[in-house]
Amino acid sequence: MKNYAVFRNDAQVGTPADTTYTDSGLTVSTTYTYTVKAVDTAGNTSAASVPLALSKLVERGEVPSGAPVLLFGFGGGLTYAGQVVRCP
Repeated sequence: MKNYAVFRNDAQVGTPADTTYTDSGLTVSTTYTYTVKAVDTAGNTSAASVPLALSKLVERGEVPSGAPVLLFGFGGGLTYAGQVVRCP
């Protein structure tokens, strides 16, 4: 892979060269949806990952700010994706 394209609410917010991305400028009690696309060295871009969102646990105060959270999703054809994020 050349890099990845990270999208927040359908707007591209980053192009990390590895599988780690840190987002900033987020607002508490706001729902954000993230997807990721892989880009290879020839410029081919994959389909977007399964959208992942986190809000209800934060709204209820069940996840403290800065806590690591595992987001995991399943798609068609037994595809899956997971990522660990820090709660805003």
